[in-house]
Amino acid sequence: MAVSLRRKLTYSSSGKGFVEYPYEGMFTAKVKENQLKTLKPTSGKLQASNAFGPYKKENVIQLELQFDNNESSGAFLDGAPVELTINVDNAKGMLYLTRVENRIVVTNTKPVG
Repeated sequence: MAVSLRRKLTYSSSGKGFVEYPYEGMFTAKVKENQLKTLKPTSGKLQASNAFGPYKKENVIQLELQFDNNESSGAFLDGAPVELTINVDNAKGMLYLTRVENRIVVTNTKPVG
């Protein structure tokens, strides 16, 4: 079983220059203590330039995660959230993916329950 979603990443800076961060290792996910495998993206780079002053760059990515075993997929189907960590230049953020009925709800607050 796999989970596929589109996410928008926004780079914002008041400095000048060009930045790029590899997608490899940027996304990690787990259900309870079971790691998921990142199928996409595994190559390429998040790139942004603010050479002409303050800049905000949006990158839309297709993220695909695979459950490695029946225990992790079963836990997700039973309501356990996927904890998705996004790490860009050692700045980490967390999103939670929870199955509600036949939809996936994405929040930045860990679901209670």
